Amino acid sequence: MLMLIPSLSAAAPITPSALLADIQTRGVDTVIQRMTDEQAQPVFDGIARGDPDWIRLAPVLAPGLDGGWATWLGVSLASALPRNAYAVLAIIDEGKYAPMMGTSTVCGMPFFEEQQAFYTNYYHAARRALLATGEKGKRCLLVLEQAKQQAVTLSSP
Repeated sequence: MLMLIPSLSAAAPITPSALLADIQTRGVDTVIQRMTDEQAQPVFDGIARGDPDWIRLAPVLAPGLDGGWATWLGVSLASALPRNAYAVLAIIDEGKYAPMMGTSTVCGMPFFEEQQAFYTNYYHAARRALLATGEKGKRCLLVLEQAKQQAVTLSSP
């Protein structure tokens, strides 16, 4: 079994099941506190790719995240939205973890890109994915539309 603590071997790739086992054994706070950015990168990349196993870990990770990693989680989930809208919508949290996993964050284009083309491309891909989910994606789609309108307003002279 892969142990993240005290150090993750560079040769051993982290997997969702290994991370979950470590969290169940040691607790999310301990695991997150001892992770480096290098160790966290594949976690957030897996979420951003839309991998359902990584996305399902988001609610498990959320209690241990703050600051930059909390922001990173929201951006990763937003990145996954066009790739796996069903999985992302299934874990959206409007409660305690809403600032990093809520509809307003995940569906509100929380990116730090400066290129308008990025937002336009993302918007169209996310919109298509959300429309395909039917009623389940309706609220997220509304937030996405509002975020697009706000982005257009901010970029207008």
